[in-house]
Amino acid sequence: MITQVAPLLALPENVTISSGIDHWFEPLNSVTPHPVRWKQWLVTTIVICILTMLIPPVLHLIFDWLPLLGYWGIRHFVSAAVIVGLVIYLVMPRLVPLIAGWLFR
Repeated sequence: MITQVAPLLALPENVTISSGIDHWFEPLNSVTPHPVRWKQWLVTTIVICILTMLIPPVLHLIFDWLPLLGYWGIRHFVSAAVIVGLVIYLVMPRLVPLIAGWLFR
């Protein structure tokens, strides 16, 4: 089926499936190389450091309101889940395009 359509395409199809944090740092185009690992590490570390300072005090209000969530293991799991969710879905998709000039240089 694909071989029948291939002659109609202007360029050969190039499909890449990526997952994990490498997806955050995908090059803007095929010419731009991936950023060096230390820049990826630095950006990820700064984001997680800031969130680990801000999120637990905010969640503490919820833990006071719902004492069951305040138990030692549950509190840490909820904090980690919120921080990872924010990093994956909110912060990194918006931050990487803002710093792309530096990151992909």
